[in-house]
Amino acid sequence: MMQNAYTDEIYLSEPLGEDGIFSVSYTHSVNKSMVEEYYQLGEQGLILSKARYHHFGAGVATEVLPEQEFYYDDEGYMVIDKINYPLSNLVYKVGTVSDHILHIGDKTWHLKDLAPSLTSVRFTIVQD
Repeated sequence: MMQNAYTDEIYLSEPLGEDGIFSVSYTHSVNKSMVEEYYQLGEQGLILSKARYHHFGAGVATEVLPEQEFYYDDEGYMVIDKINYPLSNLVYKVGTVSDHILHIGDKTWHLKDLAPSLTSVRFTIVQD
């Protein structure tokens, strides 16, 4: 679910696919390249499970921990997998330049089409 981080207004409620993963891609504000961050439900809430980068630079991960995997995907992006970083809260600010895009399965939504620019939106997974 994507909702206003302050008013709880719901902007999107969409079931996850069988893999239970969703991602958000955007143009990084500092290094100006595409970044995609993957999230899923962990034992105690949301976790950042994987990240894709076009290239390293300011504001993105610069090292890989021993339990993580680093590789290049078929499109030439650097991938850090098995991050398993727990998040108490996942909030993005709807960008005017970054063009955040939510991906669930084969569906995509531009956050700016769902919520007003500069709105802080919170992502949660609601289990039935």
